Amino acid sequence: MRLLDTASERLSGGGPYEPHRLAQSAISMSDLLNTDLRFARISDADLTMQCPHCTKESRLSACRIATGRKTTYFCSQCAGVLVVLAPAVERLSVRTTGYCIGGFEVQTEADINCRGAILPKS
Repeated sequence: MRLLDTASERLSGGGPYEPHRLAQSAISMSDLLNTDLRFARISDADLTMQCPHCTKESRLSACRIATGRKTTYFCSQCAGVLVVLAPAVERLSVRTTGYCIGGFEVQTEADINCRGAILPKS
């Protein structure tokens, strides 16, 4: 998170892409990152991933999304799962398979690139 914070001038400019619209009750990857960032504000258009299934690089804002108890991002090319965001459960009873940000477990199939800052896959 500190790495993303230090890149705030690169992130604050946004980009030519409009972020996708999620259901009001759904949370996006950028929502989670923005909860911990102090200065930068990012959108899913700032986040890219290379699909481990088809190797196509996509912005998260272009991915198909399923919402509900979990938010799941699917590759726009092959429909492979890229990211799953789920409410974190008590760590004493269930072992997590990803990392936690802002009360959510983040499971990723590949590294997430945010304009040069890399969030490693889980």
